[in-house]
Amino acid sequence: MTHYFPELPMPEPLHGIAKHINSAVVFLTLAMQIAYFRVDLITAFVYFVWSTVQVLVSQHLYENKDNYRLTFGGEEFILLYWATVLHIVAWIAQFYGHGVHEGRAPALVDNLGFAGLAPFFVSFEFLHYGFGYKEGPEMVKVRAAIANDIKTFRAGKQKKK
Repeated sequence: MTHYFPELPMPEPLHGIAKHINSAVVFLTLAMQIAYFRVDLITAFVYFVWSTVQVLVSQHLYENKDNYRLTFGGEEFILLYWATVLHIVAWIAQFYGHGVHEGRAPALVDNLGFAGLAPFFVSFEFLHYGFGYKEGPEMVKVRAAIANDIKTFRAGKQKKK
């Protein structure tokens, strides 16, 4: 038996739009890449590489979803199913981490526009913590500003109690 997310029926008027959804994703990714290149060339290049690979692989997996299967305990699962489950679990983990360990909501709860900055931030963090990118006096100031922000946030939270 094969397990997968069933194809959801789409109303007839939306059939013409559905084929353009992937084009919209590619366009959004390119727009974000252009914006990121204006901020920091190296970080934007790292994002460009991993996002391009991600878009190409996800498109390939979707178009060939029946060819990629995993078998666990005699049950067969389509890989796209597990990729979707992993994506959902990652979002839950993000909200859990922010809520339980940081004591505050993710930035995108305050402003949905921050969701567009998240890939850039992750790319920068990878470069910074993995390779020491942009380490120096400027980062000391950034860390101090972040610490002050967190302190102010927590002080305001204590006043509300």
